[in-house]
Amino acid sequence: MAENSASAAESDAMEAQAPLLVDAVRGCVDFKGRRVLHSKSGCWKSASFIIGVEMAERFAYYGISSNMVTYLTGPLGQSTAAAAANVNAWAGATALMPLLGAFVADSFLGRFWTIIAASLLYILGLGSLSVSAALNPSDSSSPPLIDVIFFFFALYLIAFAVGGHKPCLQAFGADQFDDENERELRSKSSFFNWWIFCLCISTLVGLLVLTYIQENLSWALGFGIPCIVMCFALFVFVLGIGTYRFRVQSDGRRNPFVRIVRALKNRHAASPECVAIEEEGARFRLPGETVPMSAWWLIPQYLVMGVADVLTFVGLQEFLYDQVPSELKSTGLALSFAVVGIGGFLSSFLVSVVDKATGGEGRDSWLSDNLNRGHLDYFYWVLAGLNALSLVCYIYLAKSYV
Repeated sequence: MAENSASAAESDAMEAQAPLLVDAVRGCVDFKGRRVLHSKSGCWKSASFIIGVEMAERFAYYGISSNMVTYLTGPLGQSTAAAAANVNAWAGATALMPLLGAFVADSFLGRFWTIIAASLLYILGLGSLSVSAALNPSDSSSPPLIDVIFFFFALYLIAFAVGGHKPCLQAFGADQFDDENERELRSKSSFFNWWIFCLCISTLVGLLVLTYIQENLSWALGFGIPCIVMCFALFVFVLGIGTYRFRVQSDGRRNPFVRIVRALKNRHAASPECVAIEEEGARFRLPGETVPMSAWWLIPQYLVMGVADVLTFVGLQEFLYDQVPSELKSTGLALSFAVVGIGGFLSSFLVSVVDKATGGEGRDSWLSDNLNRGHLDYFYWVLAGLNALSLVCYIYLAKSYV
């Protein structure tokens, strides 16, 4: 009788655990290392927190970066050329920093703790930027050297923070969807689309709101608001910790880059290269007058470029995320950001080469300040040709991809 009762109790316990085993997410645990269930973790429950954090981060980043030239030429008293060079160098470094952040996350800290550390660095950098602006009067034509050094220290601290924040946050968000669950797999594709859409909305708000505050109210306030927003973003991110799924390595190996080095000795992999070129234009000047061009003339071109950018970048991010091992997801996304930075450096190099090759000896280059003498149309044909060549290379590589 006792044996029968014990067997019955054991059977009941197994039956009670069976639904939990079926609902469990394989290869994932919660923050405390316990098994997680599909019904109580991950998917949009977690992704909503993470997308909200990304919106705050993009609001802060573009809120300071979009108007940086104005600050450098105003309160810091730099020339337009020097300010543009400094901003381009900072933007390029910021675009390449995700490679370092992804390496740290995939090899040492993990995505969650890298995001926490990057958020703290972000807050410190934005706070320092705000203090720098508060200490430096807006009407100062030549600020002390120590103020300039402190400003750029804060600026590059933000670049380091972006490097840890950007690839890890998106990869961590995609980790919340189970590839072995058909419904969640479909949702993961939507996640990348919603990610781009939401960050574009937050970028637009940051550009409109913070630019107005910086130019009309106070630079210190314009830099301080992003700091407050990032503090709130860190709070939101920690708030969702009970719903997050954490990937576990099945083989227990700590550093996946060692396997990459070994693999490269045996095989060579090739991937198509995408170059993102961003062009901005507001007014075109001829000697002594301003061409009465309407911004509406540029809408068709920007619509085409916008659609192309969305289709390319969203697909590139999802492709790189899916094609790398689970322990290298941050690195995969970092590569998609790095091509933008590399493309920016290549774009600057191309402009310099074209300007020197087509100008000199009394001739105006294609990129002359005088539009009547320059040939921007030739330059755009060069860009179109390079994009056509890139498309041919992509099609060739895509056909050979298995």
